Amino acid sequence: MEEDRIAAAFATFHAENPWVYRRLRDLALAVRRAGVHHYGISGLYETLRYEMHLEATDVEGFKLNNNYRALYARMLAQNEPELETFFQFRERKPRNTQHLAPAVNAWDQLIREKALDDA
Repeated sequence: MEEDRIAAAFATFHAENPWVYRRLRDLALAVRRAGVHHYGISGLYETLRYEMHLEATDVEGFKLNNNYRALYARMLAQNEPELETFFQFRERKPRNTQHLAPAVNAWDQLIREKALDDA
């Protein structure tokens, strides 16, 4: 079975950097609780990048891949009741599926495992 490489890479990135999800969640909930009903993941992503450069001394080797934006938005909407309708979504079509992968779709597995056990 072929697997979406972006989703697989996202699953690995998320497992290694759970703080990214937590910070995006905190930013999204702050905007939502300020009375905003709809917002874009891009604004939250750029805010996180801005904060990283202000607070961290070594961010040169760390990258927030733009390919993960939609996956973070979907994860936030699925795991946080307050954010269920916060983002607008297009149909997601897996890309980069030229390789053979395990029979488990990384994105589905990640969502089923509940995004952050340590949140």
